[in-house]
Amino acid sequence: MFRPINNQITIWKISVLIILLGAFFASGCGRNGEIESKSMSQIHKDDGIPIKVKTVKPEMFEKKLEYTGTLTGNRQSIASAMVGGRIEKILVDIGDYVEEDQVIMTFPPDNPSSQYKQAKAAFQLSKKTYDRMKNLYEKGGISKQKLDQIKTQYEVDKANWLTAKKMVKVEAPISGIVTEINVNETDNVRAESPLATISNIEKLKSTIWANSDEVEQIDKGMQASVLWNEHVLAGKVTNVAISKDPAQNAFRVDLVFENPDEKCKPGIIADIEIETYSNPSAFVVERKNVGEDAKGRYVFIVKNNKAKKAYIQVGESDGAFEIDSGIKQGDKVIVEGLNLVKDGSKVQIIQ
Repeated sequence: MFRPINNQITIWKISVLIILLGAFFASGCGRNGEIESKSMSQIHKDDGIPIKVKTVKPEMFEKKLEYTGTLTGNRQSIASAMVGGRIEKILVDIGDYVEEDQVIMTFPPDNPSSQYKQAKAAFQLSKKTYDRMKNLYEKGGISKQKLDQIKTQYEVDKANWLTAKKMVKVEAPISGIVTEINVNETDNVRAESPLATISNIEKLKSTIWANSDEVEQIDKGMQASVLWNEHVLAGKVTNVAISKDPAQNAFRVDLVFENPDEKCKPGIIADIEIETYSNPSAFVVERKNVGEDAKGRYVFIVKNNKAKKAYIQVGESDGAFEIDSGIKQGDKVIVEGLNLVKDGSKVQIIQ
């Protein structure tokens, strides 16, 4: 009859043991969490906050303005029709190189506006007459005055013939590459219609439009470059407008670029950079590594394994700061781990 009492005592003991074990494990986990937390702080305190640095040394600092522009030949001219009528023959293709005065297309010789045949006949007759009279003059057969009159008529007929010939035989106005042909054979065109464009592409030019802030930074003669595919062309600013164009609501800036291999062709759209400032021996710090408080801009440098706040004076800026004063060559500027450090924090430089 005593067994129920013993069973109750046994159950009570087991319950107490379970409670004590639960409390023990709970308190143990809490202490472990606290130990782990203290361990990370202790590591930073003992070994230093892990950081990465950039050693200050002179380097190139450039400030550039970026645009997109269309390239054209530096010397470019349009061959136009001197008469209206039908295009008889086109003698060149786009991409061909032509010399100045080379015939690039023709109109029929019987074009009524040119009077080609009449002018040719008059010139040939005048030339024969002049040659004959010149021989006669040398033998004393005619006076100098008479020869001069015949020569004058010959020169007038020659000029008319050359003009008529240019009307039906269209010549390249300059030496260069044929970059555009505006007509097809058998097309009927009006006088003064543009027929073809000839460009000298040893140099290329472009025009960009700058706003009020940008034009203040641009001067004639500044270095510029064109980037197109894998090609880079060096150039310079040749002209900067002093008044705003009302249609563009911007200031016109003209540029010329060297194209020695003629790999870049007129008409392409390319990226253009204008170098407005350059310092080959600047101390440079990226913007993200520069802080600012009531006293001004600052960076953290490493001194005796501790972070030290160094106030700086900046010059030009363009994604990074050019540092005029506040740091010197050899200083180690903290560039990673900045969110953990304070002035005086012990730090550990890691690779």
